[in-house]
Amino acid sequence: MKRASLQLLFTNPAETAALAKLTSSWTEILNLLDPLFQRIERRQAGDYEGIDDPVVPLVTLTKLCGLDASVATEIKDKLFPAEYQNASSGPMEDGKFDDNKFNPNDKLPADAALQWHLIKAMTSTHYTLKRVVADFIYAACEEDPKEVVRLCGLGSSAGLLQEKGMLEAMQQGA
Repeated sequence: MKRASLQLLFTNPAETAALAKLTSSWTEILNLLDPLFQRIERRQAGDYEGIDDPVVPLVTLTKLCGLDASVATEIKDKLFPAEYQNASSGPMEDGKFDDNKFNPNDKLPADAALQWHLIKAMTSTHYTLKRVVADFIYAACEEDPKEVVRLCGLGSSAGLLQEKGMLEAMQQGA
């Protein structure tokens, strides 16, 4: 995985035209994330080894979402499929995330879907991981803060919204 992340770093150019060549590879890049987050979830408290491993693929995916709205939509639909968005049990209720039904401090099961790792990472004490994950989800939601809150909950989204100066407006509109 580290080699793949390093390769992405070298193939993640600043030029838009060169980066656009990666748009057809977003699924392969997204597939790098699950084992990286699984390993983070299995680590012991205080062990930060490997916690930065998902950063490069996440930054690449964030840039791809910004380049192509259809890629952003496809990524969002892959991360938050219709079954998740329309669920009436668990944290999703009536098409909205219920913060009272998800505790980001709890360990995730071994078979947890990637979206749960991402939502949990949005509340991480590791600033870089938290920020990069939140920016990625924000980009996948086409920079729509209401959609981020709907899919991830206000609690998980609060840090992102605060940094973007939108928290107060979202709280008043909720």
